[in-house]
Amino acid sequence: MATARSLNHMACTLDRSLRFGSQLFVNPEDTIETLRPPLATLAEAGFTVIRIFIPWSYLERQEGTYTWDPFDELFDEALKWNMRLVPTLMANSPPQWMRQTNGIQETANMDDTAFFSKALDHVQHVVERWKEHPALDSWILWNEPGRKLSPTCPMASREFRNFIRGQYNNDIEAYNRLHFRHAASFDEIETPQLDQSGFVSHRMKVEWLEFSVANLQQKLTAIGEAVRRIDPVHPIHVNPHRLAECSADMGQSIWRQAEIVDFLGCSSHPAWHSIRFPRDRYADSIAMFADLIRSATLAEDSYFWVTELQGGTTLMSGSEYLIPSPAEARLWLWQCIAAGAKAVVYWCAHGRTEGFEAGEWDLLDLRGRPTPQLEAISSTVRDIGPWRPLLDRATPPRPDVGIIICEPGMLLDLAEGVTDLVSNPRNQYKSCQAMAGAYLLASDLSLEPTFYDLPRLCATPIEDLPPLLLLPGLLVIDAPTLAYLKKVVASGRWIIGDGFFAWKDLHGRLTQDQWDAADELWGTACTGYEMIPEGATFTASGNELPAWFFRAFLSPQPDAEVLGTWPDGRPAATLSRHGDGGACRMGTLVFQRYFYQSTPAILSWFGQIVAQIQFPTAPRIVTPIPGIRVRRLAFDRQHLIIVINSSEFTQTIELSSTDAAPALRLTIAAQSGLIREMTPNPMTANDT
Repeated sequence: MATARSLNHMACTLDRSLRFGSQLFVNPEDTIETLRPPLATLAEAGFTVIRIFIPWSYLERQEGTYTWDPFDELFDEALKWNMRLVPTLMANSPPQWMRQTNGIQETANMDDTAFFSKALDHVQHVVERWKEHPALDSWILWNEPGRKLSPTCPMASREFRNFIRGQYNNDIEAYNRLHFRHAASFDEIETPQLDQSGFVSHRMKVEWLEFSVANLQQKLTAIGEAVRRIDPVHPIHVNPHRLAECSADMGQSIWRQAEIVDFLGCSSHPAWHSIRFPRDRYADSIAMFADLIRSATLAEDSYFWVTELQGGTTLMSGSEYLIPSPAEARLWLWQCIAAGAKAVVYWCAHGRTEGFEAGEWDLLDLRGRPTPQLEAISSTVRDIGPWRPLLDRATPPRPDVGIIICEPGMLLDLAEGVTDLVSNPRNQYKSCQAMAGAYLLASDLSLEPTFYDLPRLCATPIEDLPPLLLLPGLLVIDAPTLAYLKKVVASGRWIIGDGFFAWKDLHGRLTQDQWDAADELWGTACTGYEMIPEGATFTASGNELPAWFFRAFLSPQPDAEVLGTWPDGRPAATLSRHGDGGACRMGTLVFQRYFYQSTPAILSWFGQIVAQIQFPTAPRIVTPIPGIRVRRLAFDRQHLIIVINSSEFTQTIELSSTDAAPALRLTIAAQSGLIREMTPNPMTANDT
């Protein structure tokens, strides 16, 4: 699938070998003498990628005068260790003499055209300095790019009016037809007051969120173009974060940002980014973040990085305090490798000496010695050694299941959600929560996932889709997507959906004109919804299964099968078959509920449905086992299987390529194992 990109991308060379690394935080007082010891320790740990921040305030301490040490020396020193540096450009954070911000990472007003022009000039100074250094690997445009725009800022208001003018093709009457508060011209349009009641137009709130995304996209594109003008050779990337929740309020869209860069990375810090997940699911959250970025990147063979992975302790910073155990550090690393990441870079080694994160997150202790976490990571890197030639060549496999993401629905969630509590089904991130629940279900069945946003889905040829698509809580669906999904089912593929399907549009308006098409897709009409009490259940396959928040009144067509019923006998889930394909509609919040609490009964029932689907021939687990996930990568028309055991016990599993093939029994330790398919010989296991 080809997708247009914002920049004129050159044929950048991507290092496709599997690499490991760490952020090396350069403090104001650091010299090359203080940086050599941690650099040497990281090299001894097997790390070959070093990420560094390049604070503008370090380089231009006085206006017009640049000082390049200790960074020049650090580039040279890294080369001695055969390491490659990844500088993070920090043009969004001006030096202190500009008097615009309060710290080296605070973002200034990027809508100030005078400042932004200086920022782009600064980018060109930095890129010019190191573009030809042999230690340079790639550039990061902006760390975890995002900023919350203020509706009261005159410059942001100006940019918002320009954005709205473009959205309505400079037709103020078209704008007035859709807004309660009319304007004589676009110059009179006011920015929305986001803290007002729910009866304020969702349209106003959503348009501000759309503007936030477009505004950040514009700034990132300009920075990327500034890099490209000076250095068309080295790759550029960004590392979005907060992937378990919609961050459009900060301007983030991984699908849009992928259009700007050569490849995507991500930040993956359980102490920040996994707190919506149950604690025993943090490792799964890391896998989901990686799979999301792998799905969104536009690089060939889905090339991506985990640009920041938590390695050390956080006590005072982070949304919660978290001390990953050595076993967790090993498990988290394996999750990234198994998802196909080509680099895993830790945050961080040589940590801050002051500020919010001082003395935290580090892979080195306060005396500069390796922590138990770093020793576990380094041991894992060594253990992988014999498999490196395979992992270097490995690429993501053909997926079993596609999980559909609806960004418009996520924007509407932010506009109409009532809380951020996971336990409240009406929370602001309910679509993200449903997406994550669908992912956990798929991963618990060891199905290889991919994600599609709606534009990517409809741009993908149907023959390239996996045999199963999950549609978790897709409140907002447009008419072209409905028509496309109908063709998907007719092609022999399956779809499984739940929740308020195709109920509203992006701005919260009911979409009655699409309801008939939705009913036709499912082979089941939905005539209404009602709330159900806490603890409500429905019956399927003879078992009581948990429901959540509401039930839909489903009226299946005569040829549709009823898979589950409510206590009063009404249908709770239906299946409409179309040749080899099928459309299963569940009349409650199954995916969102599974994220909140992963009930074994739901997993078992879901597995029975999935068992009816014909997946491509590949080694797969015969019977799902709690705590075991079997993943696969592809290379040379073979499969590289990675078995991840997050349980505490030795397990015996069965893998089989086809129904006719004999099952392979493997006993694995409470760790990960690599298995290479040796056709037609039996597979062999190497516990690590």
